[in-house]
Amino acid sequence: MHRFALAAVFCAAVLAPSALGAQTYPSKPLHLILPYVPGGIIDTAGRNLALRLSEAYRWCRRILRAPLPVKTLAEFIAYAKANPGKLNFASAGVGTAPHLAGEMIKLAAGIEMTHVPYRGIGAAYPDVMSGKVQLAF
Repeated sequence: MHRFALAAVFCAAVLAPSALGAQTYPSKPLHLILPYVPGGIIDTAGRNLALRLSEAYRWCRRILRAPLPVKTLAEFIAYAKANPGKLNFASAGVGTAPHLAGEMIKLAAGIEMTHVPYRGIGAAYPDVMSGKVQLAF
């Protein structure tokens, strides 16, 4: 579920940065309320989730500030058609939901992209940020 959420946020940031960039959310700290005693499995999981959400939010902020050539899905498809074979997309690995999502978009839109599988989507972030791969699912 964590990978799916990060992939969704990542795709949204790549495909619609102006819409996300216009938001100021969160404008104040978020608090997770865990109605269980400290030190238990729920407390540990909650702290881990908070850490992961914080990391994901920092990555999204970086993505929103990066120059991106497209702002909508339609612009992305037009860009991909104008640049066949020049786009590489990262996923969490062969056969994962993000990989299949990328393949479905390729087929539905009639565009060419090269799949670059990683051992988890976290490993793809540095390559997306540096431009080695152009997008991730």
